[in-house]
Amino acid sequence: MGPCCSVVHGPYHVGLSNQTQSLFSPSRHHSAFVHALLDIGEEIYVCQIPGFKCDGDFVLALNKSVYVICQAPQNFFLFFSKHFESLGLCQSNLDLCLVVSKTVVLVCYMDDDLLWAQDLGNMDDVIVALQNTGIQICKEGDTKGFLGVVIKCLSTGNSHQIRLTQAGCAKCIVEAHGLCSTTSAAISTPAEVAPLLQDVNSDPASGHFNYAVIIGMLLYLSGHSRPDIALAVHQCVQFTFSPACHHVLALICIGHHLKGTMD
Repeated sequence: MGPCCSVVHGPYHVGLSNQTQSLFSPSRHHSAFVHALLDIGEEIYVCQIPGFKCDGDFVLALNKSVYVICQAPQNFFLFFSKHFESLGLCQSNLDLCLVVSKTVVLVCYMDDDLLWAQDLGNMDDVIVALQNTGIQICKEGDTKGFLGVVIKCLSTGNSHQIRLTQAGCAKCIVEAHGLCSTTSAAISTPAEVAPLLQDVNSDPASGHFNYAVIIGMLLYLSGHSRPDIALAVHQCVQFTFSPACHHVLALICIGHHLKGTMD
């Protein structure tokens, strides 16, 4: 099991930052899972990598985790969390991925972290201290993006709102569709009125783009910041493993809609 914080803690600390005029910043681990050593006594073998094969019927013994093994997320979090106490950070009893000190709150989600503090220097001190232990972590700037979600705090008088956008993810989806040219028009709706159905007489998908990859990106987008496209996306999801030509057209329709509504 990887380090996934409770779904309430990320938005909670963003809201706390908004109410207290404090600072929050995202950070990311570079090639996170490959940093952790395997447990002592644990032996994992993999096939030889194509292009780097030795003569004979040999396999490779792993010394560190790689992304494809199921132990990798847990090994990484154990490697990451063993440094908390020495740096004055304490894991919450309610959520082990919620880490606090006297000056900083850190929320872990896989290889992304969200830091909250009242002083930017406190966050920088934690980042530097973690880097000094060998953890390759860095701030992702002041874009207030966490897991690709740009978080904006909007205040009007006594009203406080948090707005989530994923323009970067939407742009990637449009590019994957091949709709970046000026001749590709934006449309106002992500789907036709009629439901998307299976048609045994329809031609198979052309393979112009990877249907399944775009579906994955759309599920991430619709689940975090774009509920308006959720129905259209889930209609297309049904046909991920055997899309026909008209299913591809429905997916392209969503792409055209995103092109005009990225913000």
